[in-house]
Amino acid sequence: MRRANRFFHDSVEEGRYVTLFYAVFDPLRRRLIYVNAGHVPSILRRSTGAVELLEEGGVPLGLFEAPRYFEGYVRLNKGDILTLYTDGIVETADPDDNFYDMDRFVEQITSHAASSATEICGQIMQDVRRFGKGAVQDDRTLIVMKVRA
Repeated sequence: MRRANRFFHDSVEEGRYVTLFYAVFDPLRRRLIYVNAGHVPSILRRSTGAVELLEEGGVPLGLFEAPRYFEGYVRLNKGDILTLYTDGIVETADPDDNFYDMDRFVEQITSHAASSATEICGQIMQDVRRFGKGAVQDDRTLIVMKVRA
């Protein structure tokens, strides 16, 4: 993260930055190590129904010369759903300028928790498009992973 931050700090205009969620999954230990550099928090919906926001990390890349970043760790269990996304999902606005928002997003993850990761992703994207009446104000990227075994 220090090298990535240095690159962006030295190569972009002052005041510009990049958000990033970086993760490495260790399948033998079922452990996810991550750093959230100012990005929207990834959502871990546990098979128990509990919801955790993966926020550990630091500031966006490029803002400061030498910020500190901290790693977060989570153990993933069978049935857990990890959702990574861009702010274009939760900031999708309807014609009355109401946002899709985090509560609705988590509700959609939960209501489709019995589905496969592919189905959850498709159903959420369909709901986002319906909510925004097809208008796209920002990029919408969504990755859904579900622990099967």
